[in-house]
Amino acid sequence: MQKGERKISRLVFGIVLLVVGVWVIVYGITRMTGPTVTVNHHQISVEVMETAEEKRQGLSDRESLGSNSGLLFVYDAPGQYNFWMKDMNLPIDIIWIADDYRVVDITKYLHPDTFPEKFTSSRPAQYVLEVNAGYSDELDVRIGDDFEFNLQ
Repeated sequence: MQKGERKISRLVFGIVLLVVGVWVIVYGITRMTGPTVTVNHHQISVEVMETAEEKRQGLSDRESLGSNSGLLFVYDAPGQYNFWMKDMNLPIDIIWIADDYRVVDITKYLHPDTFPEKFTSSRPAQYVLEVNAGYSDELDVRIGDDFEFNLQ
């Protein structure tokens, strides 16, 4: 290979490496952020439950939930939706959020042994956030607090 060909090969290799590097960085940042909700300046990574099947399954049969994570149930309209601890393996807090993104109720420290009891909010909610038990206290979440949603 001649000197000019080596230069072109290095240039092409450098460009390919640069493109791959940029793709990895952009993909990694997008993947790390994902859908989030924010309350009291704390960002929580969420899995969004929109379909009937996703809502039915929820956290059932899972062994754990990430320390800064939650499941966000999204409903078409405000209502008083029933939740229970069927097939649950971990205690949770449930944060009930109205259509204006304000907390309307909090149900704390629900244990799996409460099944088949059903839990609902005292006021209509359109979004329901399940987090690890005690996490709502750790973030000092209170009725009336505002949530910000980034579900992209």
